[in-house]
Amino acid sequence: MRLVSVALLTSLAALLSTQVAQVRCLDMVIDNDFSSNSVTPLFPALANADVSLLAVTSVTGNTWNAQSVAHLRRYLQAAGTANNSDSQRAAQVKAISGANRALVRTPDSYEADAALTGRLRFAGAYRPFNATAEAQGADPSGDLQNNARVTLQGQERPGPLSGALQESANLYAPNFLVEKSREARAKNATFSIAAIGPLTNLALAQAQDPEFPKGVELWYQGGYLGTGLEAVLSVINSDYYVDLNTAIDPEAAKAVLRAPYARIVCVADFTSKIIASNDTLSRAAALSDSASDDQRYLARQISDPVEVGLPAWDDIGVALPIYPDLITKSIKVRLDVDARAGGPAYGKAFAWLDDLAPPGLQEVEFPLSINETRFFEIYVSAAQAFINPK
Repeated sequence: MRLVSVALLTSLAALLSTQVAQVRCLDMVIDNDFSSNSVTPLFPALANADVSLLAVTSVTGNTWNAQSVAHLRRYLQAAGTANNSDSQRAAQVKAISGANRALVRTPDSYEADAALTGRLRFAGAYRPFNATAEAQGADPSGDLQNNARVTLQGQERPGPLSGALQESANLYAPNFLVEKSREARAKNATFSIAAIGPLTNLALAQAQDPEFPKGVELWYQGGYLGTGLEAVLSVINSDYYVDLNTAIDPEAAKAVLRAPYARIVCVADFTSKIIASNDTLSRAAALSDSASDDQRYLARQISDPVEVGLPAWDDIGVALPIYPDLITKSIKVRLDVDARAGGPAYGKAFAWLDDLAPPGLQEVEFPLSINETRFFEIYVSAAQAFINPK
């Protein structure tokens, strides 16, 4: 009987080890172009005591940086209000403003390039200025000369800054990243950057310190390779299968992906197929009867989004550095980005097997699939830590 029990316990342990994603302890920065309804990528890092979230940085992409960092500050304010350890961690996180524009590309150059490159279904900050929509609180776009405007209204707008948000209000993301890389390298260590927006901040950090990449594990939500056919199969696909982060700042993407980072992982094509079910969203946004206004605000970011049914691009981009064993299949390639302005491939990534690649390219890990069931379990649990804290 004793031998049977030991065997049974051993089998159960083996089974559980395949089902439970293992957390790794790490220092981390999330770098993102925050926009409406983009709070959920923060939750896996904020809800995990094994993650030291050094800061969250903003960048221009989906909208201009000033609006992006305003969204971020509001999200952190709401996440930091519950009386539990997760919220206490959220209240200590810095929100640091980053690049206000891409290295080269602008709304005007995007329009000029369209004759050869075609158009993006969603062009983020490069969409035409829309005064009517912005007056109603929509994320700003166009009008580069006035890109510091913030249109958030009512409960969407951040309150007065205090604590870590006030302390970090005058910091600049590229400077902060350079400092953290130097600290990591001094300890013969690295920290992880979940870059789920354009790579402008990292490119500017590299320009300051060419040694910067050596202290960083880079997880980039970009570098899509197989989007050509997928993007023309339907109107929805033409929106979902686009490497927007690379297209917003091709020059930054090329500079960063050619640099000697300690590790580069491109979290790309497969994410466009992974969309939360209505049941998953309902469980993630479930509220208690005694929910606070901030908890209801966070729940609305999930249950009442501006755009319904988007893939979990950014959520996966943050989850994988924390739970890398979610990856079930991956390959290694040499990757580059076409940054020749005006050409038909401008802002697109290309890959080669190692023996066929041109010189000067870095090895990039390219996940092809993940454990989606376990990922969405993490997604729901992390959201509930702030929306319905126990």
